[in-house]
Amino acid sequence: MRLVFIHLGTKFPEHLKLNIKRHLQVFPKIPVSIIHNCSEEVERLDLNSLDLYKYIRNDAVFNILNELNHDNSFRDNFWTSTLERFYALEKFHAERPNEKILHIESDVLLLPNFPWKSFDSLDQVWYNRYNDEKDVAALLFSPNSNKTNQMVKLISAALVNNPNLTDMTALSTLSHSYREQFKILPSSPKLNNSFLNNYDVCDTDKKISISENFDLFGGIFDPAPFGMWLTGQDPRNHYGFTRVKLRNIIESGDSFLDPSKFRYKLNDSGELIVSIDQTITHIWSLHVHSKNRELFSENWVSFLRKFVDQSRSNKQYSFFSLNVLSELLIANKKQKTLIRFILNLPYLRKIKAIIKLFIK
Repeated sequence: MRLVFIHLGTKFPEHLKLNIKRHLQVFPKIPVSIIHNCSEEVERLDLNSLDLYKYIRNDAVFNILNELNHDNSFRDNFWTSTLERFYALEKFHAERPNEKILHIESDVLLLPNFPWKSFDSLDQVWYNRYNDEKDVAALLFSPNSNKTNQMVKLISAALVNNPNLTDMTALSTLSHSYREQFKILPSSPKLNNSFLNNYDVCDTDKKISISENFDLFGGIFDPAPFGMWLTGQDPRNHYGFTRVKLRNIIESGDSFLDPSKFRYKLNDSGELIVSIDQTITHIWSLHVHSKNRELFSENWVSFLRKFVDQSRSNKQYSFFSLNVLSELLIANKKQKTLIRFILNLPYLRKIKAIIKLFIK
């Protein structure tokens, strides 16, 4: 088994650098590769144990991606990059065809008791499900290059048919159309509907797809809701504020899971345990949506424990990063959207709302 990170872009985010170093320390026997398209940035990592693979886009991929209907100004072509990583993964896997690989997103934390051996007997592609329309590659397992190639061919066909697809909706299209070829990693214990989000109006039969394979792994993998609730949402989505225990993904019905229903515990070994009613299980992976660097540092256990301790109260809280806000201001200035960005700052929106009341 090989752990694979993918970063397509010029600048490596700090949380990714820290996460790579952490995985090399926590899982020294698991080889790590990083697929990239910027040699100079990778060389600065200075990690001798890393296997590096430089991805170069070919004309066929360019033609497919060039037809997509996405906002290329959003975070340096984010939506295109998240799709292109599948093509990068295919090229990488073709050079080591019989090796099992586990792709991991840059902000996903694997807990120390991660069930590596559970993947040994798998012979299909596996990934996470967020809701009925979105699957996520927070973790994506492929047993060999043929399966990866098959996945990419089907993604290409889906994109040609619908250029509005994102990486999440493309994966969802595959898992719904080819259920025997694309499997869903469990994110809920089996036969316990207490975990499900009551705000989501989707049929319960569809929701329980996230628990169908629980017995195979004996624990759950976080698609995003656990990490978003427990450690906060990406501050870039909230003008520099990391919002912890925010209920928007729950009350909007966006997520199959309701992470607020759980009780969380972190033991001395750094193993994350969740419980509800009489059900107790392990979380094998945590999607740290906030990209909090402290959670990828050498002292990650201590920092995660603080979040777990604070989870016992349902009170929402937040903290602010001036660096994140500065980066957002610079990015919007480059994209010539700075004025619109400033006018949408939370405090200015409140002032505008008050002014409108007085005008009326």
